[in-house]
Amino acid sequence: MIFKKLFSISLPLQVIIAVIVGVLTGLLIGDKAVIFEPIGRIYTMLMETVVFPYIMSTLLVSLGDLSPSLSIKLLKKIWVYFLLLLLTYGTLIILAQAIPLGTTLSTYEQTNAPQQSGILDFLLPENLFYDLTNNYIPAVVIFCILFGFILQLIPNKSTLFSVLETISDTCLLFWNRLVKFAPIATFALLAYISGTIKFNQLYDLSIFLILFLIGILLLIFWIIPITISSFTNIRYKEILPELRDALIISAITTLSVVALPYIQKTTEKFIAHKKYEVDTKENKDIIKTILLINYPLAQLGNFFVYLFILFASLYFNSPINNLQYIFLPVVSYLSSIGSPSSSINSVAFLANWVSLPIDTVNLYMSLLPLIRYGQVLLSVMGFAFISIIGTFVFFGYARINYKKIAGHFIVAYALLFMLTFALKSVFPNPGEKNYTRLNSFSLSRTLVANTQATIMPSFDEKNISSKESIEDALFRIQRTGVLRVGFNADMRPFAFYNKQNQLVGYDIAYAYALAKALNSRLEFIPFTWQYLVRDLTANKFDIAMSAIYATEQRLTSSMFTRPYFHSPVSLIVPKDKQNQFQTADQIKNMEKLRIGVFNDPVLIPLIQKNFPNARIVILPNISGNAPAQAFEQNLIDAILWSQAQTQVWVLAHPDYVSVVPSGVPAPFLIAYMVQRNSPQLLNFLNYWLTLKKNDGFQKKMYNQWILIRPSTDHQPRWSIWRSISNRHGSNQ
Repeated sequence: MIFKKLFSISLPLQVIIAVIVGVLTGLLIGDKAVIFEPIGRIYTMLMETVVFPYIMSTLLVSLGDLSPSLSIKLLKKIWVYFLLLLLTYGTLIILAQAIPLGTTLSTYEQTNAPQQSGILDFLLPENLFYDLTNNYIPAVVIFCILFGFILQLIPNKSTLFSVLETISDTCLLFWNRLVKFAPIATFALLAYISGTIKFNQLYDLSIFLILFLIGILLLIFWIIPITISSFTNIRYKEILPELRDALIISAITTLSVVALPYIQKTTEKFIAHKKYEVDTKENKDIIKTILLINYPLAQLGNFFVYLFILFASLYFNSPINNLQYIFLPVVSYLSSIGSPSSSINSVAFLANWVSLPIDTVNLYMSLLPLIRYGQVLLSVMGFAFISIIGTFVFFGYARINYKKIAGHFIVAYALLFMLTFALKSVFPNPGEKNYTRLNSFSLSRTLVANTQATIMPSFDEKNISSKESIEDALFRIQRTGVLRVGFNADMRPFAFYNKQNQLVGYDIAYAYALAKALNSRLEFIPFTWQYLVRDLTANKFDIAMSAIYATEQRLTSSMFTRPYFHSPVSLIVPKDKQNQFQTADQIKNMEKLRIGVFNDPVLIPLIQKNFPNARIVILPNISGNAPAQAFEQNLIDAILWSQAQTQVWVLAHPDYVSVVPSGVPAPFLIAYMVQRNSPQLLNFLNYWLTLKKNDGFQKKMYNQWILIRPSTDHQPRWSIWRSISNRHGSNQ
């Protein structure tokens, strides 16, 4: 009886109930809500099965049935679409100013992201079946447009059109039947999202989520409807109610394409209200063609990947160079054309283009459950904009109220500007936040558990005599049960002391993992760079692990593992002077240039070879405040180091930037260093490093120490049920 009454109420009300119950269920059972995820995914997949048949059949019929003259007339109204793009990207570019982002002149391209398909693969229909397989909707639509134009010249096509119309009608009927199950799918999706999302993750993503919400609300409820009203004399308060069904059906299904028939009916209704005649089949085909051609082009929700890529640059501490920053709106637009799911391909392509880590796509995927509804609703409003204004303009019914539209735009964008710059002052400085976070990191308890470690005192390296050991270091470690690791604590983020005065870092974590693999104790032995080779040769330690550069000179007296990290040559320079350090030739031609560096046998010769006119200034260290003091005292113009270290240093010094000029030497190869008489240890290390890469340890350490992301918390997420259970257990 209850279920009968429940299913007798309207579908929108059923969905609202499903949303509330789904969220409450997720909060109640927490991580256990993962069992609902397949239900929502299956529903979405079923809804997507007829997207391509619907688009292709409807577009071919609508466009193929028009005359060539009408098609050309339709093409001339493309300025309506460009107006929509201007409004959308204008909003996004203003919002982007709130992201406390620093650009760089870096031209070095990382190799940690896989090559993605190029933009032309998304846009041009080279192979229709390949495009269908890979979900390249823009290429499929362009194929249909070209095919439709040619189809206009073919006589006796009524049989083909009859088949295509049947396919289109079948797709609509399929959606209408499937949408009845939307409340179940909505419950499953919301239960999964609210039950599994980590609250600390929301905090880390808050900058993007706040800007996303502002942009979505502004465009959906103000900019787009007021523009439609100003072009058509339709009252603002009529627009959203008339589009209600289109918005609800797309929100229920998370598919924007299912809103197209509803938008077409709304467009016809608005024209009928104005007592304009569009009852002929040709005129209805024009409305349908306007809609379908712009389906892949007006996916406004996808364009928010522009904002996401800028946020990801901040999130991963990976600056975008100036040229990429300038062209990002254009490239993000071209790569975002398609369906809502095309935004995933767009993020992968853009992340590769601007050299962001592979995890950029995973970060976006984790956000999708939160932002997909907003993206879909905005895309539906984009379709409505094109359909309604485009139709009014095409038939000559548009009446632009310039005073109204100018007044609203001035007020809306003035408020957006003020809000954006207010948020920029509120959002925390990302550099200082990340630097503080890095200095608070400790090695995980599981990593250091049951491993005894001792930090040995410094020794007089000047008076060490060379006495190379005959025994392979691997055998000595196994015999004594002690692994001796040479380290230099000025190599943040690879080896340094955190604010608790603990020795931590990427390489220190690897040292503990190596000790566990060898079942040995740890002895950390400090070294200075000018005596590194001599200390190793004198058998003071078995392995050196502190971001050590593999060089030809060092290879003559020691051995290196396979490189585990690549980092280009980089300069620290004041922000206001970064344009002077864009290329190696610029730097070579500078007069009285002073480059700061610590006393390192690799960096000093590198400066002498590549910038012979520069004067070298030796600094006591580069990891602390000594470089900033040297800049303030006008002792140096730049500091040379590897990018992995310069990017960390500038986090704590926002007046400076890390620059990788074009034309600099090849990137540093960073590896672990062992004695020449220890081939067995070297062989063991190379295989062991491969194992650490395959078991996920390398990725975990890279995320924590290089990307400065907190280590993953594997504890179950809070839920009402778990909280009650724990409280009940503690009272017994």
